[in-house]
Amino acid sequence: MKEKFAKSRNCIFIKLKSKAGFSLLELLVAVIVLLLVSGGLATASTVANNQFVKSMRNSEAQELYTNLKSLLDYELRHVDTSNSNALVYDETTGVVSKFHSKTYSSSSINEAGTLVSIDDDNNETEYGEIAFSNNSAQYNRLLGKAAYPHDIQAKVTIYYDEDNNIFTVDTVIAVNDEPILKRH
Repeated sequence: MKEKFAKSRNCIFIKLKSKAGFSLLELLVAVIVLLLVSGGLATASTVANNQFVKSMRNSEAQELYTNLKSLLDYELRHVDTSNSNALVYDETTGVVSKFHSKTYSSSSINEAGTLVSIDDDNNETEYGEIAFSNNSAQYNRLLGKAAYPHDIQAKVTIYYDEDNNIFTVDTVIAVNDEPILKRH
């Protein structure tokens, strides 16, 4: 047994001392191993990057929802529900079509407006930046463009329950028209 070990050990030393270099097969195996490792690293980094982008979008969507909720809580708290000019809604569905905004309307109580989603060119869309419109094709954005990073858009629907005198807001945050966050 010792003789076999000594013999194989001598063969290894002889090969190590040889100046012949690597064979083509050894180089090919080394290149293939490097390619497999590189491919694995590239795949792992792509997956990690996609997960990071998704996580950032979800975080930004949550932040946008919180900002919109705060603004709308303030606005709806100050709506004079007894004034028919300050609040217009469908009595069957409860969907609010117009309300007077304390912040985004002019000082006239008769100038009620509505919340709309708009794109960069001020065209009304299903999802976009939330703005207050008072029928004059003029839009006052509730939040600046920085509140909508990573292609994030929003849609808001306001409901009014006359019996309980309560507003409810449905908010949908989307990316490229695909909802990622829905809150009632």
